[in-house]
Amino acid sequence: MQRVYERAADTAKKIRKILKEQFPGVKFSVRSDTYSMGSSVHVSWTDGPLKTDVEEEICWMQSASFDGMTDMETTVGYLWEGERIVGAKYISTSRQVTAERRAVILERLEQTVDEAFQHDGFRLIDWEQAERELIQEGKLSGNAPRKSESMGSELQERETKEKGKRIGIIIPFPGPKKEDIPQLTPEQEFKYYLLEISAPILPGLEERLRKDGKVIDDLFSTVAREIFG
Repeated sequence: MQRVYERAADTAKKIRKILKEQFPGVKFSVRSDTYSMGSSVHVSWTDGPLKTDVEEEICWMQSASFDGMTDMETTVGYLWEGERIVGAKYISTSRQVTAERRAVILERLEQTVDEAFQHDGFRLIDWEQAERELIQEGKLSGNAPRKSESMGSELQERETKEKGKRIGIIIPFPGPKKEDIPQLTPEQEFKYYLLEISAPILPGLEERLRKDGKVIDDLFSTVAREIFG
């Protein structure tokens, strides 16, 4: 498939459109940056949707990935309206939480998390779980992504086509036997194993896990950032 190149600013325009459709009413700051040998888009907001929810909606548009173990950057682009687009290399997000909201979440954590695990502070996954529960109970405002019709076909195409060289390989978790699946690198096999054993305790992880190298690398990086900051 032929690649089409776009500026980071154009990737940012698409991101703004997606965020407006998926999280109506939320004010996002979307800024693009171009520098020597690279480009990026940074998205920031206050309160509103959780960081993992926003990243799930937009980070698939990141055109490059970096493997720290091999010190190599790979550019694969993303699929958009039947074309493979190479735009902003990296997409990052940051979410600020107001003091009032943080206090409500902290109170819930102190009530629900065993005291033995409180002395070193609360894990990010505990914060997220507590905040989701408070949103579901109506005690905090919050936003879940709204899948619009216009985005539906694009998201379906993204789920059924690999962002790398192979196309049309999508294997639900839990998948078939390893010998029936395209071979992964040893590093990706190890990442998949860690994600697999983490799935029962990380909300939403099981639905996102795929036996696919690019998906594994991206998801592993996302989970690592959420747990360790």
